[in-house]
Amino acid sequence: MTAAPGLFPEPERVDVPTTDGDWVISPAGWRYMLVGEDSQWLLIQGHQDAAVVLEVIQAADLDPEPDYCWDKTWARELTACPDHAVKVELGDCRWCQGIEPGNPWWDWSAPMDDLGAHRNERGYFPVTVVDVEV
Repeated sequence: MTAAPGLFPEPERVDVPTTDGDWVISPAGWRYMLVGEDSQWLLIQGHQDAAVVLEVIQAADLDPEPDYCWDKTWARELTACPDHAVKVELGDCRWCQGIEPGNPWWDWSAPMDDLGAHRNERGYFPVTVVDVEV
């Protein structure tokens, strides 16, 4: 049995949505977002190569410094302190200092960490992090 023509649209005829939650979707289908107080970080979902990084930079209409840098790593989205489960008024907790209730906080493995540092940890997923203001 075959499907009726037009029942399932061909992929090239389906419009790519422009957003998915906090993520923006590039014309080529890459999910990305700008984060940081001055939008100095570009997160691209997945571990991408240089061509994809450049394509997303162009899609985001960014004008990065000539020596911008990027790294493949693992990220997670936090909405509460991972140590206290809520925001606590403690002066020495780096999470509580940075997280504001209702605003997500993005955390990712440091570039000096092994690429697999958070590979199997709950909540982490692969990203490419671009510092557009080196």
